[in-house]
Amino acid sequence: MNRWPPLKILLFANASWNIYNYRMNLARSLNAAGHQVHFFSPHDEYSTLIDTPEFQWHPIRLDRKGINPVREWASIRTIRRVYRDIQPDIVFHFTPKCVLYGSQAAKQLGIPHIINTITGLGYLFSDRMMHHPMYSSLLKFLYRRALRGTRVVFQNPEDMAAFQRWQIVQEPQAHLVRGSGVDLDRFLITAETSQPPIVVCPARLIREKGIDEFVAAARLLQERKVQARFVLVGRVDQGNPSAISSQVIQRWVREGVIEWWGWRNDMEKVYQDSSIVCLPTYYNEGTPKTLIEAAASGRPIVTCDIAGCRDIVEDGKNGYLVPIRNARAVADALQRLLENPEMRVQMGIHGRQLVKNGYRHQIINALMMEIAGIAPTPHDTKLTDATNEPPTRDR
Repeated sequence: MNRWPPLKILLFANASWNIYNYRMNLARSLNAAGHQVHFFSPHDEYSTLIDTPEFQWHPIRLDRKGINPVREWASIRTIRRVYRDIQPDIVFHFTPKCVLYGSQAAKQLGIPHIINTITGLGYLFSDRMMHHPMYSSLLKFLYRRALRGTRVVFQNPEDMAAFQRWQIVQEPQAHLVRGSGVDLDRFLITAETSQPPIVVCPARLIREKGIDEFVAAARLLQERKVQARFVLVGRVDQGNPSAISSQVIQRWVREGVIEWWGWRNDMEKVYQDSSIVCLPTYYNEGTPKTLIEAAASGRPIVTCDIAGCRDIVEDGKNGYLVPIRNARAVADALQRLLENPEMRVQMGIHGRQLVKNGYRHQIINALMMEIAGIAPTPHDTKLTDATNEPPTRDR
């Protein structure tokens, strides 16, 4: 691993909230190592939180789902201009357009080190889209072209194997880093306080996240007279073709099936208030951060047996894996947990240990910096044994 002098490093994502929620720990580690960190993202309510004396933020107009050629070309020109002005030594790209557009700009400008993270296959690689041969061939061509000569980070082994099978990446350039890390000092185990128990589903409100299945499972459990509250936490994903409208959600609320807490910045409090976390997703996940946070908070999980989710849930140990699009299976798993408080406690302890062993942000940051060829800070390399953490933190 190279140990370089201070570098200029740019992190590019399709939303400032993405950087704030998923990349700040990495940025702080890079800054602590003496490097100058720049953020590049569209303006949103989180932009002021990442534009600080510690970091430099650069705005861009980037529609993550737009296909208007004039607007897309304007975004590409902005990327080139910002890259030319900053002249970064290393660029980290997150989310599809940033990977596709940013990689080409970085190569054209001779930026030496390009790190692309595939945070799940998402909507672009969904069965609905890949069913069309011309679209599938074009998408694979664009990714193959963008990723050639770069280092590529995957969040689960299935996605990495798929990109290798499609000959988009070669084995030497592919790296596995499970998720974006979690702060164990923020997400702590606390005793359950809510009666009846709360089952929370934290997700973007799109159908592929299993929202319909969660609501159907809540109905089934209410019919079975199982005492619990069922809560959606998240915002409507405007512009997504499978978004669930706020009108539909409000109708569920009026029916008394679920509660809707909207978007929450204090997810550590949400997990503390909950008893179980449920994400019946069939989306092309990377490694869902909500599940890592839930496990860190000592909450048992019910999720689907798909790539990414099965990495953070050991079936029967810190939660249950269920088949996709199966509300009855979700309801059955939730009922087992709701009727067994001691099981919830034991599963929560196991989940916390799982995160300590492999998903702490110190571990993830050290891996990302190693892939980039950067020496991690002593804080990130001091990966002490999990059992050394004072037990008072978990109580």
